[in-house]
Amino acid sequence: MKYTIFILTFLITSYLYAQKLYVPSVVAEHHEVEWYEEQLKIWTKKTETNPKNEEAWLNKYVAARGIVLKSKYSSQEANKVLNGILKDIYKNVPNTFLYYFMKGREAGVWQEESLDYFEKAYSMNPEFIPLYQELIVNYEVWGEGSQSRKAMNEKWYNSNTYSPGVLNYGYNLLVSLDKGAVLITNGDNDTFPLWMLQDTKSIREDVTVVNSFLICTPKYCEEIFARLNIPYTKELDKLLTAEVGAIYSEKRYQVMEKIMQEILNQKEHRVYVNSSKEPYLKSFAKNLYLVGLVSVYSEEPVERLTYIQRSYEQEYKLNYLTDEFYAEPSPKIVHLTNQCYIPSLVLLYNHYKINHDQKKLDDTRVLIKSLAKGRWNEAKILSLIQ
Repeated sequence: MKYTIFILTFLITSYLYAQKLYVPSVVAEHHEVEWYEEQLKIWTKKTETNPKNEEAWLNKYVAARGIVLKSKYSSQEANKVLNGILKDIYKNVPNTFLYYFMKGREAGVWQEESLDYFEKAYSMNPEFIPLYQELIVNYEVWGEGSQSRKAMNEKWYNSNTYSPGVLNYGYNLLVSLDKGAVLITNGDNDTFPLWMLQDTKSIREDVTVVNSFLICTPKYCEEIFARLNIPYTKELDKLLTAEVGAIYSEKRYQVMEKIMQEILNQKEHRVYVNSSKEPYLKSFAKNLYLVGLVSVYSEEPVERLTYIQRSYEQEYKLNYLTDEFYAEPSPKIVHLTNQCYIPSLVLLYNHYKINHDQKKLDDTRVLIKSLAKGRWNEAKILSLIQ
């Protein structure tokens, strides 16, 4: 097992105060819905006291969005709540940084005008770090060139605010993939660290990272298909409507399944998925084999222990899982991402047990116990390694 880790110097406290964003997004820090409800009350009162307070409006919106996401509102319910706040923002703080930032968020990545709004916001406040990921996504989608994405990732990395735990996790997602592979990801914490490592450290630039949320954006889908030498048809383009762009649309999952079928069926690139449990992958489940942190798609049976053993013994960087020599700014998020190691580690544990490799068996048991500690299903996990 490799034991090198990425260590960044984190100035997280000064970062939060400098940026005036005290309510972190749900992908940056984990809180229960009650916490967001309390924050919403606090920041609503501040907006009532001073309607020109951009800081208060931003935090009110982020708190409300946290409630929406944690409560799994329908698209209609979510729009009603968030659009009401946006309307008040545009009325009270027009032509400000926050105005353009929220205009970009409202337009959504499937509308090219979102990039214009975010670039306007960036010209007014280039040190607002949550804006970086918005620009990175828009550069990826709207074909502004890899250099634009690369420059923004370098600035984000050099800000010393990105979670080293998430970055290490991203490294391990990339490192064991076959040359020229495709990796299908699902959200922020399994996409942004991969792009950052590719753009700032030139790590596994041969891997095509396909974000499943963005794939329903026509421009992005067309670009990904071009990279993979898959025909982008008029029939598919017609399916990628605004309705499909909605997060909770049932039709969206049907279209995603069609897109994934095209990606999985091409023969030039080995395809991996970060989570095989997503609804749009249900019909392909029998051909997905867990080979570490990821699952590989194969129409033929895969000897997955060969992959898993090689990954853990030769490729993954693991000491960050047990040895912390830095202040982790997103401990709850890292705690959640680290649970992704457990299924493949249990398989590896059983492999060592069958082969009577006591040293590796003991080391793996220690690692699993460390990862299981404090989880709701800790007892169940530990029962698997008795």
